[in-house]
Amino acid sequence: MAEENIKMIEAQNDMMWFEGSPMAVCAVRLALDVPTGEVFTTAKWMSLKAGVVQSIVFDVICYDAVRKPLNRMTNMRFDHIDARRNTSFGYELRVEVPDINTRNVEYVLRQVIYADGTQWVNAGDQRFDTRLEQENIYTVQGGYNKQFREICTRSGIDGMNLVLQPVFEPDHWLCACGAFNWADEENCSQCKVNKAWLQKSTDLTLLQQIKERE
Repeated sequence: MAEENIKMIEAQNDMMWFEGSPMAVCAVRLALDVPTGEVFTTAKWMSLKAGVVQSIVFDVICYDAVRKPLNRMTNMRFDHIDARRNTSFGYELRVEVPDINTRNVEYVLRQVIYADGTQWVNAGDQRFDTRLEQENIYTVQGGYNKQFREICTRSGIDGMNLVLQPVFEPDHWLCACGAFNWADEENCSQCKVNKAWLQKSTDLTLLQQIKERE
């Protein structure tokens, strides 16, 4: 169906995650197919762990305009995904919404099945409740950004890909290239930059010292 025949009801573009989840939701939209009058939702998923995702099982909770639950579609399933780590999928896969009064939807990941037969199960009905946010690295570093680029050059690292301020949390870290990594991973799963080097090289105190020496 052509995009001009689609009327957007709601669009969410935040990357959402919950602790321990092997998947993140990068975007969610709720839309009306004007010619048919059908309401549908789609979500962009991203795999965060090694392995090839073959299938996912999820629920979709539908809410009205005042966030009152209308219904919950359970055990929805996508198969034959073949998604590797750091790749997104699913935004083109429609889930039809039964109630035309739906104005907001929430996805609940129930199960992830990998190509090698291993599975992850959401045993506690955990919800996507953590927004993974990063500022532009120049915005954070300001005038010290030049010193960081010079550190990259001296270290033989392509700093052109490191455009976001890294985030280091107890259970995960976000690389300056934007990739999600688990706390025990010493190198970025996407660009392979070293975690300890990144922590040190983006430290504002160090960058200030370098600038003062210059």
